[in-house]
Amino acid sequence: MRVCLQADRFHKIVSPILSEFKGTSADRMFGLHVVKTAKIPVHCALTKRKFSILDKLTARTTYGVRLWSNLFDAYNLKGSYSDRAKFYEQVKQESRLPAAMVQCCFETAAWMWTSYRSQPAEWKRRMRRAKGKWREKLLKRQPREPFSNGFARKIPVWFDHRIGSIEKSRVKLCRYVARVSTLRRGQKLTIPLNPAKYHLDLLSKGTLKSFQIVKRDGRYFVHVKVEYEVPDQPVCAVRGINLGIKRSVATVLLRPNQLLRSSDFSIIRDGLKKDRLYRLNRRVAELQQAGKWELLKRT
Repeated sequence: MRVCLQADRFHKIVSPILSEFKGTSADRMFGLHVVKTAKIPVHCALTKRKFSILDKLTARTTYGVRLWSNLFDAYNLKGSYSDRAKFYEQVKQESRLPAAMVQCCFETAAWMWTSYRSQPAEWKRRMRRAKGKWREKLLKRQPREPFSNGFARKIPVWFDHRIGSIEKSRVKLCRYVARVSTLRRGQKLTIPLNPAKYHLDLLSKGTLKSFQIVKRDGRYFVHVKVEYEVPDQPVCAVRGINLGIKRSVATVLLRPNQLLRSSDFSIIRDGLKKDRLYRLNRRVAELQQAGKWELLKRT
């Protein structure tokens, strides 16, 4: 009886929504824009010369991010356009990076400091409630400022169309290549990629937004941000699910402008689970009657 009453209430709430979607035509349907990151390894045919150029480029961009990070710390910058314009020439002169790369390094440093400044409040809130081993774990996870551990790893920077692009290759060695501006003006580096079938499908159906070059364990990867549209699906029914203790699952299927039928209800009962719950409840009652509280706490 209780399940039926809950289903009736759910039906009253969901029916107007289902009725609205029932008459939706193909022209009224709209898609959902999704952004995914494809992590594509660099092809093993990359020459030592190109590998050396990549090492120098990623090291210089990491240095540029470090310069901006020091300015964020010293002058408490917020990441605005005026902050970038104020120290732009200084960072460009010290890092000797192209103008577009200096801006990308600024955006990376701004993201790092914005993320760091939003963490301490949440960490302190959790520390006030934490006890025991969980408190010890939280102490090890105390938020730290960017570059507090030095130059342990290179910082990847998101590059836009001003710095490079991902293009289809004309050679049989690889399907796609990445063309990136180098530290020398007017020269670009062509990096062969080794995409899998999943990467090829993702690159073919979406629009390439930006990419970054990441070095992990001595290998280079190109992380490509792809935006594509997923078509919306019409809603024809809604199934409500209720998870319980005695009954494992109870479901009800609701259709627009239709009355509930007996076939719309389904209850999955777990006999073994119910029997075990009965035996455990009986064991707890026996311990309570015997006054064995220490054993009851362990149980």
